[in-house]
Amino acid sequence: PAVAVETAMLHTPVVFDWVGSESRWLGIVIHRFLARMALEGIDQWSAQRIEQHRGVVKNHLLDLGSPQNSIGEGVDWVVAGLNTVIASAKGRWLLDPNHHGACSEWGVTGVIDQRMISVVIDRSFVDDEGNRWIVDFKTSRHEGGDREGFLANEEVRYRQQLDLYARLI
Repeated sequence: PAVAVETAMLHTPVVFDWVGSESRWLGIVIHRFLARMALEGIDQWSAQRIEQHRGVVKNHLLDLGSPQNSIGEGVDWVVAGLNTVIASAKGRWLLDPNHHGACSEWGVTGVIDQRMISVVIDRSFVDDEGNRWIVDFKTSRHEGGDREGFLANEEVRYRQQLDLYARLI
């Protein structure tokens, strides 16, 4: 019998009611650049190179529908986010193209509970100890106190999504 392919709908979907269109667009553009950095090699990217791509970032945001009056702030936010990644040892390690089986924006489809599920995984690879990493980049901002509490809450919020990815793989 024919089975419909559905985008992964979690039993308890993650709610993004505070995220407006502009925040989603910023995340999309950052994800595009992270995939490109991983493909080309993170060592090919510097703050200077990111700065040289301001026009590309602007065009991506405009193509997604970002209003002209907020484009400068959006470009600054994307550039700052990308600079944070390349300045971070963990960020550079996650994007290292030399990991075994490394892939970005990896489309995975499988059957779970008699439902065909399709997802796109931001980044995945196998480390030197043979552990499969499933990375789901988040571009949300946390402003205020209790950073550790915020991160712990985010881990709980996204655990089901990451577990689904692991089951599919």
